[in-house]
Amino acid sequence: MSTVELQRADVSCCEAVLQMQKEAFAALLETYQDYEINPANETAEQVMQRLMQPETYYYFITVNGERVGAIRIVDAKNGSRKRISPLFILPQYRNRGYAQAAIREAERIHGAENWELTTIMQEPGNCHLYEKMGYHRTGEPQKINERMTIVQYEKDHPELLIREIGIADIPACVQVIRRSFQTVVDAFGFTAENAPYFTAFATDEARMLYWMQEQHRPMYGLFADGIPVGCYNLLLGADAECELGSLCVLPEYRHCGIGGQLLNDALKRAAGLDCCIMKLSIVEENTVLRQWYEGFGFVHTGTKKYDFFPFTCGYLEKPIRQPDSDD
Repeated sequence: MSTVELQRADVSCCEAVLQMQKEAFAALLETYQDYEINPANETAEQVMQRLMQPETYYYFITVNGERVGAIRIVDAKNGSRKRISPLFILPQYRNRGYAQAAIREAERIHGAENWELTTIMQEPGNCHLYEKMGYHRTGEPQKINERMTIVQYEKDHPELLIREIGIADIPACVQVIRRSFQTVVDAFGFTAENAPYFTAFATDEARMLYWMQEQHRPMYGLFADGIPVGCYNLLLGADAECELGSLCVLPEYRHCGIGGQLLNDALKRAAGLDCCIMKLSIVEENTVLRQWYEGFGFVHTGTKKYDFFPFTCGYLEKPIRQPDSDD
């Protein structure tokens, strides 16, 4: 599976950035002849000047370690809008979702709201990309020449929706689970060697398909502007019980109530499936998470130590409805 990452560029990367810009924007320069503003027509001095700006964050977009493009973020970190200018993918790597993944990664690093950018109105693919990512057009179009008009986009708070996870969502949801549980890995020093069955390492597309198609688990995700940022599943058991599995939220979307929305949604759906008790397990040493669940009415019921985990498993449960008289 391709892993898209952002690798910070510094002043020593000036020539590499310049050459990639020239290759990526050459066709647009020929089409629109925007010689004064097109990155393909810039000099090394102009690129160096931007790399030296304290508010500029230039990143190479890498896929499995190979540079496929770049993105520049202007982030003054003073509450003003963050700006993408420019974002490009080299021609041979286009139409693979790398630009979308780069924007998501930039939002993970710099925050998911309060963004702006400009693009070419005559390039519908670019406009569609940004609109799909939650940007909306604002302001008046700016005519550059007879061939090209620039339009401005902004993004504020993402539109959030909880819906059922489909097969097409599984690859993205695997990454949500892995990235979300990676913070636990980092906090407690887990590795693929000492905890191979921990969620951050053991979850893959085959496992999620098994949950969906073999175990018939209800699986739901919280989507921000159509992109999954959190999810959970329910393993339905005997005696009107269910187990909450893999509830998680991406780090950049935490501390704004999204986890609570997912948990309350899970409780509501479990009750609608005639479940009377919801159970779950956590890393017992993660006292912050235990307290979070207890704040929603879950009760700690015990612990258990397994040889294949370097931590203690803690168990919690919560009654979610009274059983019917004939249950």
